[in-house]
Amino acid sequence: MPVCRSVVPAVLLVALLAPVAVLAQDAPSAACEPGTGPSVDREDVLALSRQGSPVELAPGATLLASLDRQTLCPDLPDGIPCVVPGPVRLACARIAGDVDLEGIVVRGDLVLDGAELEGSLHLAGVQVLGAVRFAGAEIAGDVDLDDVLAARGIVGDDAGVREGLSLRHLRVVGDLSVSGCETGGALSLMDSLVTGEADLSLDRGASVVVTNVAVLEDLVLESTRIDEDVRLERVGIGGSLDTDELDVRGDMAVLGAQVGEDISIAGKIRGGFRVADTSLEGDLEFMEATVKGPVELQDVRAEGEVYLDETRLERGLRVVDSSIEEGIDLGESRIGGEVVLSGTRFGAPVDASEAKLDTAPRVVACTPPDPLSDDAGEE
Repeated sequence: MPVCRSVVPAVLLVALLAPVAVLAQDAPSAACEPGTGPSVDREDVLALSRQGSPVELAPGATLLASLDRQTLCPDLPDGIPCVVPGPVRLACARIAGDVDLEGIVVRGDLVLDGAELEGSLHLAGVQVLGAVRFAGAEIAGDVDLDDVLAARGIVGDDAGVREGLSLRHLRVVGDLSVSGCETGGALSLMDSLVTGEADLSLDRGASVVVTNVAVLEDLVLESTRIDEDVRLERVGIGGSLDTDELDVRGDMAVLGAQVGEDISIAGKIRGGFRVADTSLEGDLEFMEATVKGPVELQDVRAEGEVYLDETRLERGLRVVDSSIEEGIDLGESRIGGEVVLSGTRFGAPVDASEAKLDTAPRVVACTPPDPLSDDAGEE
């Protein structure tokens, strides 16, 4: 059967690709309906690129091909930087393939809010002198933002990504947010710098791995279901590590972290929870949390206190080789298994008076020797 190929007159092409009077930071409207408008083929986009005009698909349009470097810089030899005028706007459009813009420079925003991609979103090595946005997009493949520079933040809130999100070697000026994003794969944020807040509050994902990352404000994981593990390793956080309504089906670990304010754990962890080789200038709080596996704090240096508020730890609590400046308050919590305090310095008492414990806390080589005494921490 012959394939019907769209031939778009110049006047119609202008209408389809005309600049839209919507700022890049605006989210897709309720009327965002990809694929309900006219169709544009690769030749149409090539013509626009050769004119030096920004590529801006009208909302609802369908691009009948993938979008790649050769389409945006058709006459540029490999190895020469591809610099395109911005914004590149594909919001609320349907893309019949991949968006693979590896290594290009966009002089403005790159916007895919509400778009539908039949393939993947690959932006490896892209430098965007504006914002990168794919809020509300539906992506049939994966998202690869490795080595991306985004001068005005990255927003992928409420996106649907069938495979994983790879965020490696990112340099983000401003915030990074994938709040409400649902993915069938892992979220990997590695070897990156975020000068604002990093909101990794997936609606659902397979796992979350954050390694060798500096976040100058808060790192947030809220209302998140993770089917496997959450692992934060060698992470610097200028603000707090905030969690709320967590549902982690595996283990959660915070290893080698430096936190400028608090670590707050709220929700359910069905495996264990471990914090090791970590310093924080605020409190470590468990707020109405449930942890079904063991909880261990090892080599933790907290300027504040460890506080449990109506929390249930089903397999005990171990605090080992740590320094807790303002002591521990177990609150009205329920702790099954042992509570072990070993080799730890407490600057204030450990208060277990209102907690429900299976056994009395076991204290080994702590400073002071009896941190449960009302006099613990007094000079």
